[in-house]
Amino acid sequence: MTAKCEGGCGGKKSCGGPCLLALALVLGCAGKRDPRPGQPSTDPTHAAAESPTAEEPGEEAMSALEQRLIDARRVVIEFEVDSTGAVVSHFSGTLHWEGEDALSLRATGEFDGVPQNLELRGDAETLVTFVDGHQVWTGPRPPELVEAIVIGLTRQGLLHNLAVLTVGSQPEHGEGGMDDWLSYVEPELGPIQPFGAGKAQPLGFGIEVEGQPVGRATLWLRANGLPIERQQSVEFPSGSMAVVERYPTWVMR
Repeated sequence: MTAKCEGGCGGKKSCGGPCLLALALVLGCAGKRDPRPGQPSTDPTHAAAESPTAEEPGEEAMSALEQRLIDARRVVIEFEVDSTGAVVSHFSGTLHWEGEDALSLRATGEFDGVPQNLELRGDAETLVTFVDGHQVWTGPRPPELVEAIVIGLTRQGLLHNLAVLTVGSQPEHGEGGMDDWLSYVEPELGPIQPFGAGKAQPLGFGIEVEGQPVGRATLWLRANGLPIERQQSVEFPSGSMAVVERYPTWVMR
């Protein structure tokens, strides 16, 4: 599935002329982003009024989640991903990393009607992608790979990197700059409420790529602060896409 990029993507690997995927077009080609919400103003006339700045509950919850995942020595996540609407897909698999050493992402399923068997495999020095068991790309491990994986997971969900992996490409912005490229806005942490067989707390926010809004998401958080489910809507020129990602199992230390 291809789409012509009209968003001035500046030659990012997710676009490169015709975009690799419509999903990469929507989440990867955008104009210049605005500063992240909650950042103190650099205007000295406002410094006294805005300092010190206390984080709102939603901002605090997202910051704590991301930092916890980046700092973890070992993380294993089992996931199930389903999308409907403009892009139809289903994946199940496992994401695993151990600090700056081993990393793997394995997924099987279907994307836009095409069966998929995907793998991303890395060690301290190299990174390799596989599609249907065939090696597609290999190269040096990007220096900010874990941060890129974490921010991609929390802010836009796993589906984007899975879509990129269907053509054997590596994750977005592993070389650095993911925090600037992909931002969340107006995070709101709701009250704990019934969810499935138990309870969870909703963390809702808008998603922006280089300052352009592309959708909204809600992370449903367990009592330990880790997500159990993600519900997301993304707007395409051809229509909207709804995505549900479930994370039934977390192993973390």
